[in-house]
Amino acid sequence: MNSVHLANSENYEEQKLPRRDWILLPALCLLTCLLMLFASEFIAARFFQETNTSGEDCMVLSNASKGFGGIPNCVCWEKIREGNLVNYRLNSSGYRSNTNFGPKSPGTFRIVVIGSSYAVGLRVSVEEAFVTRLASELSQLTGKKIEVLNLGMSGITASPSIVSQRFQDALALQPDLILQILNSWDIQMQSVKMPTKVQIATPVTHLSRYGELKNIFSDHHLGIGIMVRHFLYQSQTQYVKTSLMNIETSNYTGFLKSDFDDDWKKHLSDFEKNDESIEKRVKAAGVPMVNVFLPIRVQAAMISMGEWPAGYDPYKLDDDLRSIITSHGGTYIDILPEYRNIPNPEQGYYPYEGHLNPLGHATIAHLLAQQLTSGVIPTLDATTTKPSSPEQEN
Repeated sequence: MNSVHLANSENYEEQKLPRRDWILLPALCLLTCLLMLFASEFIAARFFQETNTSGEDCMVLSNASKGFGGIPNCVCWEKIREGNLVNYRLNSSGYRSNTNFGPKSPGTFRIVVIGSSYAVGLRVSVEEAFVTRLASELSQLTGKKIEVLNLGMSGITASPSIVSQRFQDALALQPDLILQILNSWDIQMQSVKMPTKVQIATPVTHLSRYGELKNIFSDHHLGIGIMVRHFLYQSQTQYVKTSLMNIETSNYTGFLKSDFDDDWKKHLSDFEKNDESIEKRVKAAGVPMVNVFLPIRVQAAMISMGEWPAGYDPYKLDDDLRSIITSHGGTYIDILPEYRNIPNPEQGYYPYEGHLNPLGHATIAHLLAQQLTSGVIPTLDATTTKPSSPEQEN
């Protein structure tokens, strides 16, 4: 029987596939891949939904006479892919707060915060923002009644040239201390000239469930692309490696190099000129001001790891800012060294979007409270002030 089978096999001539199969099989493979892609995108979009609206919708232009600023009594909603639904409510002064600014109560130590998106608490609720948390942290450490008012802004209204004009609003609130929050974006924007006219925007208060459908082939808007990066960036070493590879094509992160290029040298030079003017204004008003620099995600990760490739220095910009500010007689507190003792501090940022998440804001509030009560501001020195007991408060 085997011999018969072999004989038949020798005479067997392999049949060729029909021409239609050469078309149908690749088409089926392509269709399968497309179905898998769209299924993955549907799942990613389901878990990483976003809205058409953002907090910046309330922070464009208040009116022609005041210029750039928040829209008073504006309410906006926002959800980024990685975050929760966030409400932005601006008070009658055009700043993010659930209450209007009023006269300072007797016995209250009032701090006014100036800054951009980190200060305003972009991408988190107002209760989760470090500016809100800071008041309770300081009160616990000093036993004093602390009030923190947030004059932070975001988008075009947070540009340094506009923030410097906002010191007039800060001084009008009769603060005991002005806290200026700086990050690398603030320094980079020092050299940017702002337009003289911007069309007044109408605040949007409705909410879209899935967000606007944009370029579906763009990685910036594909849910699957964002989801992959979100989980890939959970790895500290992989995230730092990828980020440093992108520095060569990104001026935004160029400040992480140990030697600044011409652009960053100009940014720093412009900051020095602006800071000198600001320090003179607050000194003339008799109000102390404290400056602090907050790191971006990859910078915090590099400091925590304690190592980085040759040619990079995550402390470089921080050191230069301290030198500039103190040379003008200003006060500078440094929180970057504290990140050496925090495991995986990059988890305090949204991996893809990059802003501080609730965990990151809690970390910043704690670090700021520790530094502000270390003696830099005598009134807040925790070593000389004892928390009040319930009996003393009554």
